[in-house]
Amino acid sequence: MSGSSVRLECLLHSLKEVQHEKTCLEHKLNEKRSKRQELESSVQGVNTKLMQVKDVHCKMLETMKVAQHKVEETQSQADSLDEANQSKRKSLKDLNNKIEAEKQKQAEEVSKFEEELSAITDQLRQAKKYYTDHNLERHIWDTVERQHGIETQDEGFEAEIEHLSHLVADLMKERKQCWNEDLPLEVRKQICYLFQQENEALHSYLRILTAEMEESKVMLNQLQESQE
Repeated sequence: MSGSSVRLECLLHSLKEVQHEKTCLEHKLNEKRSKRQELESSVQGVNTKLMQVKDVHCKMLETMKVAQHKVEETQSQADSLDEANQSKRKSLKDLNNKIEAEKQKQAEEVSKFEEELSAITDQLRQAKKYYTDHNLERHIWDTVERQHGIETQDEGFEAEIEHLSHLVADLMKERKQCWNEDLPLEVRKQICYLFQQENEALHSYLRILTAEMEESKVMLNQLQESQE
């Protein structure tokens, strides 16, 4: 009878140990489940953030594509404008060369006219004292011819001034046609500078021609006064 009691106690003790172990295992299982739920929640949060990041990335790619296309368009416009500017620079250089050549030519002609007028004035003064009426009449006729030449030259000056005035007007029209608000500010400044330089060169030459024409008129008046 005592042996049965011992076995029963052993069984009860083993049962208690098993129950205790079960309780511990259930506790650990619950902890694992809680951690699993936390991990699943974290994974879900990470997935949500990942989707958001992917969406932002896609939008950034689209924005970059649009920006790249805009850059390519701007570069193409800049290249075209640079080619146009090079052509304008060449035209401006040719025009400046033409202006310089014309200025030199006009200066030489004016100098020649001054010398001729000076010689004519001296001849007329001498004619009043020493020449016969016949010779004086012939010299007066020569003077009239020279006067006519000066008047013709003045007409040439006026025609040249009118031509240059038209050039200035054309340049202003061309400047308006080339202006584009979509172009970069630096490019627009460069265009404005080129047209300003060209316009100033033309206006400077116009002032020179006008002054030379006024000088010719003064000399012509002096010649007419010397005939009286």
